[in-house]
Amino acid sequence: MSFAAVLSNIILVPLSGALMGGGFLMWAASFLPFDILFKSIVFVMEKLLYLFNFFVEAFAATPLAGIEVHAWSYWYVAAYYCLLFVVFNFPVFKNKKYFVSIVLSITAVLFLCGVFIKPDFTRLLESRYSKALFVRQKNEIKLIGGGIDAQTAKTAVLQAGTKQIDCLFINSVYKSSAYVLKDLQGIKIKNIYLPDAELSEGTKELLNNIPAQIHTVQTGKQYCGVDIQIPWYGQYNISAPKKEYKSLSLAHGQYSFSADMKSYKKDGELFLYN
Repeated sequence: MSFAAVLSNIILVPLSGALMGGGFLMWAASFLPFDILFKSIVFVMEKLLYLFNFFVEAFAATPLAGIEVHAWSYWYVAAYYCLLFVVFNFPVFKNKKYFVSIVLSITAVLFLCGVFIKPDFTRLLESRYSKALFVRQKNEIKLIGGGIDAQTAKTAVLQAGTKQIDCLFINSVYKSSAYVLKDLQGIKIKNIYLPDAELSEGTKELLNNIPAQIHTVQTGKQYCGVDIQIPWYGQYNISAPKKEYKSLSLAHGQYSFSADMKSYKKDGELFLYN
């Protein structure tokens, strides 16, 4: 969302019109035998183009040029259009108080629905090297698997209408499994769940930059609605004591992911990563 556009368009739209008109004028002048006229138009056009570029860069450099916001729910969108209906149709209605009170009441109901009605969902996220499960359950946002790229995770969070991950599960002690933490700016993480084993230096470095509560997990237990399982398919350190597994399998609902978060089972059917 750009608040700078409110001001920039007041200047840039007329300037763009002048540039477009000047372009046609320059084209027409190119057919005339008066070089001085053509060169004069070119001179003015260069100055206008410089001015246009100056204002574009100036507005783009302001803090309000681009603000990241989460997506609106359908309820909020409906409430917004109800308000627009009031604004554009206000002069038409005779009994204005009655009309406004009805529409604003509908708007308030829609807004409250957006606040309190947030349906659960489960989405499979895919990136180049691994997969993750993105879940909203009982108004909690869970990201199961941290090996995906930050932009994929960030887009999913914003589309869900929030800027917070309540529970992030990282299935391995290695840095590649915490890759999502590398550039997850603007998204708050409340809790991070990790294997109870010695973390790699790269993972520790990534965790140091995240102000979240860190929890270690054990196989056979459930945390934030996610079952922690002994590694399957591409098993790691299978002979080690349970608490020393460096990679874990994670399960939620109908999904169960392998220890490398590349393959998964859905309703018992195995899906391999290509």
